[in-house]
Amino acid sequence: MLPRFGRCEIVKFVTYYTQMIVKISILGCGWLGLPLAIALKQQGYEIKGSTTRIEKLDTLTSYGIEPYLICAGHEPLTFPDAFFDTDLLIITIPPGNKSGLGETYASRINEILQGASRVRLNRVIMISSTAVYADSCRDFDEDDTPEPDTAGGRNVRAAELLVTAYSPEGTLVRCGGLVGPGRDPGRFFAGKRDIPNGQAPVNMLELEDAVSLISAIVKNEAFGGTYNACSPSHPERQQYYARAALLSGLEPPDFIPEKTSWKRVQAKNAFRRLGFSFSALEGFPVTETS
Repeated sequence: MLPRFGRCEIVKFVTYYTQMIVKISILGCGWLGLPLAIALKQQGYEIKGSTTRIEKLDTLTSYGIEPYLICAGHEPLTFPDAFFDTDLLIITIPPGNKSGLGETYASRINEILQGASRVRLNRVIMISSTAVYADSCRDFDEDDTPEPDTAGGRNVRAAELLVTAYSPEGTLVRCGGLVGPGRDPGRFFAGKRDIPNGQAPVNMLELEDAVSLISAIVKNEAFGGTYNACSPSHPERQQYYARAALLSGLEPPDFIPEKTSWKRVQAKNAFRRLGFSFSALEGFPVTETS
């Protein structure tokens, strides 16, 4: 069962229209949102970006990004009207499953959509996660309907449904496990022992590819629907994390050589709609699929 949305009603944007994208608001200029904001700014868009930290406002300004202080925690969300004076809203705030905020994620997304609806903003991109796909020992692509098997996955799926119900141009980007500067996969399991499910395939995504895909969606105005975002390389966990640890000079982890539960996520719509191809993981080939 998906989480309930409290007293919030699901928001739908009824009147549908398009206009050229000039201004973009990015809600959450964190590990992914800030590089994305910088890239889109360099491509000529006017960028507004939010942060939860006062000390980061100057950083946003230094990159030519119009800064906003917006907190997305337990308290009701409040947005300056100017933040929604935009042609496209990109939501990059994490669900907060690890910090105890996951159960409120759908409600927070609904509040955001309510703010967008007040100014008739119909283009919304939500950065989602491949966690919406269950570990049911099979391949998944965008044509499959997710049935999450974890609380975190159900929280994210509930938010996804709000975005797709909101507007025909509501767009989902389901990212695999994000890695890149500041997120070294070699540290994830370094030195640990008897880690289960060592033969399960990984579903990873480099930060550079994430930024490039979202930029391509914006440039081509290819809104609506879902994009899985995942490398076509799916090595076993024990192979991937051992190599990453060695490259970082760390003690390799020890996995149990078993394959009890897994999924392999295929990203098809990026190529179908944009001709976009994801990078293979360094040191690993593209995984052949049936």
